[in-house]
Amino acid sequence: MPSEKRTTPPPRYDIANVFPKMKKLARTTVRLHPRRGNVADLHATKLGGKIAWPAKTPWPHCHEHDQPFIAALQISKADVPEFPFKTGTDLFQLLWCPSDENEEAPHLLELHWRESSADGPVLKKMPALEGERDSYPFLLDPCQLFPERVVEYPGFDELDESLQAEINAWDLSADPLVQANRADGRFPFTPGEELYRYELSLASGTKIGGWPDWVQYPAWPTCDAGHAMEHLLTVASMETFGEARWCPIEDRAKGAACKGDYKKLLTLNHQIGLDFGDGGNLSIFICRKCKTWPWKTDMQCG
Repeated sequence: MPSEKRTTPPPRYDIANVFPKMKKLARTTVRLHPRRGNVADLHATKLGGKIAWPAKTPWPHCHEHDQPFIAALQISKADVPEFPFKTGTDLFQLLWCPSDENEEAPHLLELHWRESSADGPVLKKMPALEGERDSYPFLLDPCQLFPERVVEYPGFDELDESLQAEINAWDLSADPLVQANRADGRFPFTPGEELYRYELSLASGTKIGGWPDWVQYPAWPTCDAGHAMEHLLTVASMETFGEARWCPIEDRAKGAACKGDYKKLLTLNHQIGLDFGDGGNLSIFICRKCKTWPWKTDMQCG
């Protein structure tokens, strides 16, 4: 992994101390912080690029579009040990079709868990795509990843009504930043809900585990056996730069340099080089109660 890191600033309020009912809802997520750049190590944790695919195993092919799949994400147990690896495996690989009939997100995906030491030689050259990049809407820019653990809480719409009421009634009249943000009257929420939604609940961006960052509405899937599924990971169209709380400390200067230039900031936010719908998130869920670990996806956009 890269020697540098990404650090999310601490919240201005510990929400679990303000509202003790929140303590049982706390989860740790691993923010991956993708940043454009090739990673030469085939076994490394990375987004896009070349991965450690066993040479003896045929590379997946998208028969609907007659083209090879592409590597979307690889996670090494050495870097992210809390990822749900199957017994005897230490490498996770997500592949998908780079051009799908779904205009918002790919639905042709493959998930693989591998034991890297048992796979033998790896493929030295990934199958190449033909034609222009613009013809592949789900082709990612290779990115380095910088795993960081943060505590997060469910989105406001997932809280029970009593907690929502408490947050709505939260007296923030003494908080000058909250009051300054509300001075222009653009925000539709109460100060408490606004602060919770944007600073104190869900970590934005590409991440593993924790709570899904629903762009529109909660949509927890169930497997065919009727079990509630768990959030495995989210690949997000955008990462957070600028002045928002979820912008890492190390990237604050880059975000500040874009102040007043929305187009420049938007380019900075789109680190992975693609867009699910209109700045949406592609989330994957799994069921570990079932022997085969079935999975489902959910895509939401703004």
